[in-house]
Amino acid sequence: MTIYTDNGAKRGLLTRYFRDGARGGVEWIYAVDHAGPAPRWYCFLAGDIRQSVAAHIASGAEWEPLQ
Repeated sequence: MTIYTDNGAKRGLLTRYFRDGARGGVEWIYAVDHAGPAPRWYCFLAGDIRQSVAAHIASGAEWEPLQ
């Protein structure tokens, strides 16, 4: 599964990671929490829950694959 990043630190924000959710939609987590012992991914609110990462990128989200 590919994880994407918004590189928030470049804009003075917390960096978030995104992935397609196992049950649909897009899940996200703060990068600093990803390395923790029990990372918890969150889903977007109802308006975005059915979209994929590809749909968000197509609509202007500046996410790139995490390397």
